[in-house]
Amino acid sequence: MDGTDNAFFELVAADRDNNSTDEYYLKLRSSPDYEDPNNPDHIYQVAMSATDAGGKTVAELLVVEVTNVVEVV
Repeated sequence: MDGTDNAFFELVAADRDNNSTDEYYLKLRSSPDYEDPNNPDHIYQVAMSATDAGGKTVAELLVVEVTNVVEVV
């Protein structure tokens, strides 16, 4: 995994009973600044691509909107 988004997100293999690594999920490396005035809608975009051993590549733009954030003190 490489690119600028790598600093903010981590690709983690799903922990399954059969130890398969066919499924992954994105994990934030740190909590976003929910009070950022430059991002009032709390929308985050992650561009991802994957290439298989045969050289075939697929790319997708994931858009995540964070809503109903509850502050815990």
